[in-house]
Amino acid sequence: MTDEAAAEKTFFHEDDVTDRLKELIERQQSLLMATLDATGFPYLSYAPYVWVDGFFYVLMSQLAPYTAHVDSYPHVEVMLITDESEASQIYARERAQWRCEVVLHCR
Repeated sequence: MTDEAAAEKTFFHEDDVTDRLKELIERQQSLLMATLDATGFPYLSYAPYVWVDGFFYVLMSQLAPYTAHVDSYPHVEVMLITDESEASQIYARERAQWRCEVVLHCR
């Protein structure tokens, strides 16, 4: 296989990527979220979310450690990843990551 043929086989058209990303966002029900605690140590958790108008909305409990983390340092990284049971190859799970700034809306 030529390098050009390999590239055509490996890369997706931009519309395909956008469609696959939308499908991943719609299919998943929770995201992984990395925060930093007060000492700067990373903390990883998950939370259910809804996706509205290009934004993730997460209901944060005051009991969850990540709520205090984002109150002090609102920068997080989130990841959506397909379930292992849905993947044909464990090393090729569909996933997407975002660096986000959290805006708290308290009630």
